[in-house]
Amino acid sequence: MEEYSFQRLNESHYNDLRKISLSAFGFDPGYEYYSEKNNTHFLGHSNLGYIAYSSKGEPAAFYGMYAYPVMSHGKRAVAAQSGDTMTHKDHMGKGLFTKLAKLTYELAAKEGVSFVFGFPNKNSYPGFVRKLNWTHRENLIEYRIPITTLPFLKVAKRFKFFEPLYKILSSAILKKYITIPSAYNSHFLSGRDSSHVERKPEFLQYKMKSGSVLLEISGKKVWIKLDGYMYLGDVESCEPDEFKGVIRELISLARLLGADKIIYTGSEADDVMAEIQVKLNRQESLAIGYLDFLQKDSPENMRFTQSDLDTF
Repeated sequence: MEEYSFQRLNESHYNDLRKISLSAFGFDPGYEYYSEKNNTHFLGHSNLGYIAYSSKGEPAAFYGMYAYPVMSHGKRAVAAQSGDTMTHKDHMGKGLFTKLAKLTYELAAKEGVSFVFGFPNKNSYPGFVRKLNWTHRENLIEYRIPITTLPFLKVAKRFKFFEPLYKILSSAILKKYITIPSAYNSHFLSGRDSSHVERKPEFLQYKMKSGSVLLEISGKKVWIKLDGYMYLGDVESCEPDEFKGVIRELISLARLLGADKIIYTGSEADDVMAEIQVKLNRQESLAIGYLDFLQKDSPENMRFTQSDLDTF
């Protein structure tokens, strides 16, 4: 059996991650993607991951986590979200996923990271639950609001030659709504006895490097991302009538932007969604899972919004 070496992730490995990604997913996100995503120094933890190399020095697999600020019953802590786990197609079936994950968990616990959470899909779910002993508590729920409009956003996603023009047009439309990142409480999480990701300014700025934007609509912060559809990340805490007004204005904005769907995925929020009184489709989405390292910050009580997913 081929032998592998394992190294803690650092900046010199980012180009090798690009090679693994190209093999595993057929896509190279670029050096900047990994550089920005691992730049969580403001939380005291960065480059939480391990990369495997074959005996020939080939980058073979990677397991990574990204530090997140959390509030657990009024106390601040640092957790991490599992993300960008991948194995080169020439090195599948060698147990690298499990080995790299365990090394990363040992590193995280030693650095004081409280727990890891994530949203495994049906392909990765068995590995997390059966091999890494994750707890699967419940599933995210996806809510879709259909919009009657010409689907320019979907066209820009599908046909890359149209994307630069769409970015110019969408930026012009969104310009008057853009607001400066500042701390806020989530409407989807308010009034619930739960742990959650803290909306601190440094974290918002970090997340927005992935292409999301923070808007002010009807006097409330609204976090969205345009990527084929309009993804609603979060809304600032407000009264039910105010939330209804925010969503109705967001629907109007979606029409202008050529977004034929507004999609929100998070912890179950049927009561909140009932406030908007518009047609929507509801379905179960990804699993919510976690592994508790330090046994002190109640990951079982975590609730999430779309903005908490590492892909947002």
